Formats: sequence, C-alpha cells, structure tokens
Amino acid sequence: MTFHTDVADAGPVSVARLGRKSAPHAIHAATHTSRPASCSSVVPNSEETLTSTPSSTSSQAARANRQVEKGRYSANITAGPLMLPESRRIAALLLTAPNKEAWQHAIRFENLLQKSTPATALRLARLIRDRLDTMPPAAWQIVASGSHEAATQTLLVAALRHSPLLADYFRQVVAAHYRKLDTELTSREWEPFLADCAAREPEVAAWTATTRAKVFQVIVRILAGARYLESTRTLRLRAVSLHPDVLGLLKTTGDQNLIDILELRG
Repeated sequence: MTFHTDVADAGPVSVARLGRKSAPHAIHAATHTSRPASCSSVVPNSEETLTSTPSSTSSQAARANRQVEKGRYSANITAGPLMLPESRRIAALLLTAPNKEAWQHAIRFENLLQKSTPATALRLARLIRDRLDTMPPAAWQIVASGSHEAATQTLLVAALRHSPLLADYFRQVVAAHYRKLDTELTSREWEPFLADCAAREPEVAAWTATTRAKVFQVIVRILAGARYLESTRTLRLRAVSLHPDVLGLLKTTGDQNLIDILELRG
C-alpha cells in the first residue's frame, strides 16, 4: 500500500500576527493555492473527540518519557511518513492554541490538509498532532517556519518519540550498519528485528504479513524523507548531521538519548 502526500511544501508558515479566531483562515490563505472541496461531509462521531488545547511543555515531556519507558509497540506508524507540508500547517495551527471548535473547523471545513475525504484528513491530522504533542511549542515553531532541513529533522524527532518501534529500529538496525561501516540496509533484517520486538512485546507476533510490510515501507519512507537513505529503492545509507536548531532544542530539553539515536551512536 502506498501513501501519497498530495500537498506540495509551500515552505514555512508564519502565525506570528494571527489572532486565534482568524488563524485557521489565515493559515489556509497563506498555504493553499488549489484544493479539494471541503471535508465537512459525514464524519464519524468518534473522530470528533480529538482534544484540542495544547498540553504544557512539562506534560508533553512526561507523556513522551512514559511512552518510551513503556516500550509499547504499535503499527499506527502506517498512517503516514513525516509529511512535512501537512505538518507545517498543523504546527502553525497548534501555535494558535485552537479550541475544539477551531480545530474541527480547520481540519473538516477549511480542509487545511487538502485531502479528498474527511476520514483521511482527520486520520492524518490525528497522527501529526499525536507526534507533535510529544514536543514542546518551540519544536512546533521549527516545524511551522524553520528551514526544510530543520523542520524535517524535528518531525523525525517527534516520530521517534511517538513510536518506540521506530526508535528501536534506529538503534538496533540503522546504527548497527553505521558501526560496521555497512552502507546498505536490507529488507532481510526486518523479520529478525520484529522477532526481537515480539520477544519484548508479544502482540507484535500477531501482526499480519500485510501489516509488517506496511510498517517497514513507512519506516523506509521516513528514513528517506529525513535523508538517512539516498532513496527508498537503493536503501543506501547517508551520513547525516543534526541541524543546529534541532541539536539546540534537544540539548535544551535534555534529550541526550534522542541525540544518540539520531547520530546513530546506539
């Protein structure tokens, strides 16, 4: 299954002068040229339970730490890779501290993510928000208005915080290749890696072959999107240096563990 991002990256999104009530409209005007019709048609009620008030920095860090400590693996990463264009819009919206009504209006009625169906828009908005909610507002600002490199690396940090499976793949597989000076990943390593995960989290063993393949596909796309791979076809690894803004953010938040993961030190 292939995931498509049909929104071209229009570059940084500024919300510095936006009032909270006008923010969704202003973000829409600043980032859209043409788009599908509104996503306001039938939306399952369960999707309307999205929380909308951003958490404090301390509660975000606590939630992220609990998630890493718990080590619970999930296949929800298949909902999408890094999605920079869409994430810029969601980050800009979060910086306006939208209430529930403003969030729903931006995603459903303004169709902020330019998706063809309400279900797709809400599913991707939920994933992006769940990832960004593991980070402090300073990270949202980098995603919304930082350079392509800084924003992409910040999204990778958010994805690593959100997905212990992705973090462990970086530690166990990608970093191991760097240590051995082996520059090419291979799909043959995926099943042994999942077997190790299943030893820690037995539910992984019940994943279907289709789910396993989808998870690997999205992880490869995340690696390529963050420039750790030359392409999704060759799986050839590249040397990556952390952007100063991202490194500074992680040092400020005391995330040495994530720095080590991103610099492939284990």
